[in-house]
Amino acid sequence: GHYKGAVLKFVLRIPEDYPNSAPTVQFSSRVYHPLVDEATGILDISLAFPTWEPGRDYAVLVLAFVKKVFYRSDLIGWRGGEDWIPNPGASKAFNLAFEKGDNTFQREVDKCIMESQREVFLPPSPGCSLIFKEYNDSPES
Repeated sequence: GHYKGAVLKFVLRIPEDYPNSAPTVQFSSRVYHPLVDEATGILDISLAFPTWEPGRDYAVLVLAFVKKVFYRSDLIGWRGGEDWIPNPGASKAFNLAFEKGDNTFQREVDKCIMESQREVFLPPSPGCSLIFKEYNDSPES
């Protein structure tokens, strides 16, 4: 897919009144994607969860949606109107690539991939649950 090789770090915020309110997903990595606000890094989950319904919608489904938005072209190049899209520039670039073979979208995505690979082993933010370290095959002392 377009984002192959990217290591995109994000925070899943569970609100105090969960499951009555939806969690939010905020990327700490820079992400060039129509559904990710470039200024805040917040992923718009409303495409999958237009109205959050406790007992039907769960945080694990949000995580599955996070994965899908990076490999399903219909979620990258959403054609439902750009007035609500957090990053309309990325949406337009993707649609140009799809319609006319323009490579602006992939160039921007490739920049994000390179940045994510350079930053993968940087110290994590406080409170981070997953920590990435370089592989070391020697036994620890």
